[in-house]
Amino acid sequence: MNCPKCGAELEEGFLYCKKCGEDIHIVPDFEPEIENSIHEILTGVVGDMAAEEHLEKEEPDGFLREEVKRLRRDKASFHILVGAGIGFAVLVLILAAVGAILRFRYFSFDYQMEQANTCMNNENYRTAVEYYTRALELDQTSLTAKYLLAEACLLQKETDRALLLYQEVAAAKGEEEIRMEAVNTVVAICSERGAYQELSDFLISLGDDTVVEGFQKYMAKVPEFSYVEGSYEEVIPLKLTSNTAGIIYYTTDGSMPDENSEVYESPIFLENGDYTIAAYFVNEYGIASDVVKKFYHVDVSIPFAPEVSAYSGDYTSPTQIFVEVQEGCRVYYTSDGSEPGLESTEYTKPINMPLGKSRFKFVAYNEEGISGETITRDYDLELSTQVRVSDAEDIITQGMLDYGKIYDLSGLSYETYGKYLYRYQYVTNVKDQGDFYIIAEIYEDTQGIQSRTGALYAVGVYDGKRYRLSLNEVNQYVFEEF
Repeated sequence: MNCPKCGAELEEGFLYCKKCGEDIHIVPDFEPEIENSIHEILTGVVGDMAAEEHLEKEEPDGFLREEVKRLRRDKASFHILVGAGIGFAVLVLILAAVGAILRFRYFSFDYQMEQANTCMNNENYRTAVEYYTRALELDQTSLTAKYLLAEACLLQKETDRALLLYQEVAAAKGEEEIRMEAVNTVVAICSERGAYQELSDFLISLGDDTVVEGFQKYMAKVPEFSYVEGSYEEVIPLKLTSNTAGIIYYTTDGSMPDENSEVYESPIFLENGDYTIAAYFVNEYGIASDVVKKFYHVDVSIPFAPEVSAYSGDYTSPTQIFVEVQEGCRVYYTSDGSEPGLESTEYTKPINMPLGKSRFKFVAYNEEGISGETITRDYDLELSTQVRVSDAEDIITQGMLDYGKIYDLSGLSYETYGKYLYRYQYVTNVKDQGDFYIIAEIYEDTQGIQSRTGALYAVGVYDGKRYRLSLNEVNQYVFEEF
């Protein structure tokens, strides 16, 4: 339909021309019964007027003429009233028809959606927002209407309203494709704004496994604990894990952790005692999770302190150090005075006391990784002899030169390009044999890399005699003098 004034094409649903502003008057078609009634009334009026005119011509009498004139006036008044009534009735019918059309369209969800879609195609986003809003008022359960309204708001630069609508669509049930499109748009808007904390809170609130899997990097969930809180009778190697890349901060005394707290890198070993572990996670976007706290009570048996055979003191003869190891435990020790731990040397056989001053420390660990009391021993071993350690090394070196294995005292070998060196290992007492310095053979290649060959030699502490050593079938030393 075109405007009668300017000829422009009228948009459907509008009763005025958007180009010139002319009001459009629509006269509806009437029912046949209404038309027949109007026709009969008008025909009667015309007939009466004709009869009056005939009567006036036939009656010359003055009285009758006046009577006819009066009758005509009455008829004319009646006709005017009838005409006015008919006009009013027609106007009422027109207004009723127009009102019915407008009312139908205003309360039609499909009509509002159709008009909104047309406006979107014509890039008239403001009007589209109005139509989608009305459609959503008519059917508040329509995710499609809400999603399209969000799109129109976004194109109209009403970003805050659009974001809220997208979030409502994403949180709704059903129409999975529309929901995921809404989630994608929320992620895009929040990422562009740098609103990562808001985005994380929103994604977590959805509680949707598909969303968690697809957008995990934007979410900062609380750390997960490898042990449920409670009481334990064993050491707990507590592990903390996060849902994506980032940093976990924690405390063990229940205080609130912050960026100055311990950074979780390896299991937290909870031994005897009470612990309240408080932790939170910060992902690569700087989004922080809530703080989670868990309480643990650990009550495990503590190993007894190791029993060491040699007490602290001065010694004048070779002495071996024996340690009694409690069943179900392991003993670790150091000989330089440092604190022993699981990374220290494990005690597996008697230890030969070193010459001079030394400080040994021993500690036992049970199967749960709990350590007991540390035992310290101070020793000073001095031998009353003229044969020193350096003398013992020289004696074996000279013996190898005499034997022909090396051709000078530096250890150069006839067999290879490297050297054979002879170095002191420890001093010991061999039952029924006496006290001996034990010397090991070490091969040094041209690069200076040293390795033991496995050959052992012995030199008498007091007489300086030299021996080759070997072990018999019962692991006892066999001495061969050379």
